[in-house]
Amino acid sequence: MPAKSTDSDDIAVIEHNEEYDQFIRALEEYHNQRHTYFTPEPELNKIKINLLNLYKKVMQEGGYDVISETKGGWRDFVTANNLQGTNANTSGYLLKTIYYKNLAAYEIKFHWNKDPPSKELLEDRTAAGGAIMTRTEAELRAKIEPEPRMAIASSPPGISTRSLRQQPVQRKFFQPDTAPGRSTRNSSAGLSPGPRQSGMNGSRADSPSLGDNLSGSFGPSAKNINGPVPFPVITPATNPSAVRQSGPPQFTSNAISTAANLVTGGIIVQNQPQDAKITIPKIGAGALGSDVMTRVVLCLRSGIHSEEVWATRALIRMSFEAADNLQFKAFQALPIALLETISRSPFITNPEYLLPDATTDLKLRQEKLNVFTEAVLTIRNCTLNPDNAAFLANIPMTRKLLLTVYSFPDTEELREATHYCYDIMEAVSFYMNLKGPTDEILFVVRDSISFNSRTLLMSGLRSLSRMVIRDHSNVIRKVVGPAFINQVCRILLLDDDEELLAACLDFLFQYFHYSSNVDEMLEVPDAIELVRVVSRLLFFHSNDQVKVLYPPRAARVKQFSGVVEPAAPSEEPDFSFEMPQDLTDALAEMKEPERATRWLQSCYEVASGFDIPQINLWKAYEKQFEPLTKEDPETRLLPAADFIRNITQAFEGQATAMVIPGPGNVQRFIIRGIRPRLSPLSAEGTPYIKCRWPGCGNLFEGGKGLANHVGEVHFKDEGCRVCKWDSKCTRFTEDNPAPDRVTLLLHLRTHLGEIKKSTREGPFEFPLVMKTRVTAVDEQGEAAGVPLSAVLVLRNIARTSKGKEAVRTARDTLYEVVALNYALAEYALEVLNLAESDM
Repeated sequence: MPAKSTDSDDIAVIEHNEEYDQFIRALEEYHNQRHTYFTPEPELNKIKINLLNLYKKVMQEGGYDVISETKGGWRDFVTANNLQGTNANTSGYLLKTIYYKNLAAYEIKFHWNKDPPSKELLEDRTAAGGAIMTRTEAELRAKIEPEPRMAIASSPPGISTRSLRQQPVQRKFFQPDTAPGRSTRNSSAGLSPGPRQSGMNGSRADSPSLGDNLSGSFGPSAKNINGPVPFPVITPATNPSAVRQSGPPQFTSNAISTAANLVTGGIIVQNQPQDAKITIPKIGAGALGSDVMTRVVLCLRSGIHSEEVWATRALIRMSFEAADNLQFKAFQALPIALLETISRSPFITNPEYLLPDATTDLKLRQEKLNVFTEAVLTIRNCTLNPDNAAFLANIPMTRKLLLTVYSFPDTEELREATHYCYDIMEAVSFYMNLKGPTDEILFVVRDSISFNSRTLLMSGLRSLSRMVIRDHSNVIRKVVGPAFINQVCRILLLDDDEELLAACLDFLFQYFHYSSNVDEMLEVPDAIELVRVVSRLLFFHSNDQVKVLYPPRAARVKQFSGVVEPAAPSEEPDFSFEMPQDLTDALAEMKEPERATRWLQSCYEVASGFDIPQINLWKAYEKQFEPLTKEDPETRLLPAADFIRNITQAFEGQATAMVIPGPGNVQRFIIRGIRPRLSPLSAEGTPYIKCRWPGCGNLFEGGKGLANHVGEVHFKDEGCRVCKWDSKCTRFTEDNPAPDRVTLLLHLRTHLGEIKKSTREGPFEFPLVMKTRVTAVDEQGEAAGVPLSAVLVLRNIARTSKGKEAVRTARDTLYEVVALNYALAEYALEVLNLAESDM
């Protein structure tokens, strides 16, 4: 795809030069020191952002704080750089977030020479707010530290002592406090809301009860008094009798009273009467526990087998049903816990455990295998999200785990987990930073490729292609050689497997990105076949279409008078020929409505002033393909109403369905503007020629087929020297026969020339047939799929001197692509220009 702009300082253009690479490496090193996540090429509205140019332009404006303190500063910034998208405000905030997460701390440290806030106060928070350097550490911490819980006091929480009395609960009648100053508290006073009772210490009647204080401290604020009240928690301080009845004997009454005094701030809670018969909740009932994800992480970290089983099964369900909700950035402890669980597995720690007879406890072995496989599957499902894959690639434990699993033996019980690791490698390989041409993971992936296994071949090629996509030192040449490339090229002969072909072509595209690799490959004697095989894929699964146009006659041709008597209505279709069998077979393989359209274009032509009854046209179509529906009951013809509506589209709007008055005021339903052809057109748009030998009348596609027919059938007898063409030829008769067979055949060519002159007079010349072979396109109509990958491989080959010579052998195919395939025409033309240009 062409670049959006060629400006060297464009934020939306990434140019891998020395300055850019040094800046990205410095940023990455600084983020590693801060232990923060770094995105080298963030995206905004599907456009990759150049962080170096972004940093320069922000500093030209005065820095992050200056733009943030300016009202609408980031909105104006994205608008000035043509990055506003559909919503400038949203795009401005997103670009602000990109700068905040990746460059804000770097700016403070290296431009302003100040110490930036810690990552908990900077990168771990959102970009909302203004300047950063003018905020103090205390202000930053105050925004993230929770407010301390209010102590239990004599007044309800959230209500000022100077305010009016608390508003009663809606939809209930207000009941004033009429209880006496000293009354015995019932058994449920601390468990349910009700009139407040005074304590034994002689406190006021309107003193808040313990249940009110708890609900106010741990529940919603006093402003939301209509919300649901949580179940109270039973503790020794709130309900001593419940603890005395069900608790251990060491809870004495004195200890309970002391605990109650400490917790309630001096409010003494009376014991429950001994004869009270109430249902006492269990201790801890109503307390909200940790969320599911926290429980899952703690279960995985515990190392307890039963807890790991529950956690992995819960994660399998979540990753399958709602994988988008499992964001590693939001739950950063989850991938670490999963990797630690896998690393603790005996299949990783104990190599002997990989053997089938390593243990006699088969049930325990199967359970541990299930935990291991489910943990790997969870990671595999999560890495389908590119953000999760990028996060996982930056964890050192991931590389170690993949290297270990890639060395597993090929056994039945480990094969499932191994294939999941292949999928993980495909996802994270794009975000891995290679350590050089000797990186162990490159050779491990290469050795895992098996040309006898489709899965291993596709997975390995995809992983290698994505690993080297950001490499600029040609490490792939040291990993694979010409012999390996030859094997990949042989796979291209399998033209029925689109996924496998795409994986091979993507790998070849990355390999031939370097000119030295192209020259080395073309030194092999049969390497020229690579260009032929790749060029054959330019029409992979193409949609061949033939469009018939009716251009008006040129001025030099005798003009049509325009006075034509309408065709007389008839009950039968006006056909002077029968459909050739090869044309019938070609139309039978098509689907509706294409079959009906091509049949109409083959059998009828545009003619102003002529009309055909609609019923006759439909009956002719139905009669022609009735045997097809009998042979295959699942085949359905186009319904009559849809068939009539399709006629206008088939003839580019030059045929119209009309209703005209007929004899006796009877309405006639006709198609005006077409008439039957003298001879039909083939599926490719060429006309059939009718044999005019007496008693024959067969149709043939082109003059060559007709000449062969006459020579083989009508001139079969060696002694035949008479021409009976159209029963009117007087050149060679019984009285004046031809001297030999060759002379008679040469004479036949004069009759074939007469056929071209026998066309009808009318306002249109012979139909113009346009053929297209369009390959796969995406939603925007751009080229996609295997043909696009093939033409890009040819483009890389054509950039070298040896490659130019090789690509020139496929010029005919490339010219055909330019003429017939509009989706690939631009790419094919670029390849031709490269092949024909001089170095």
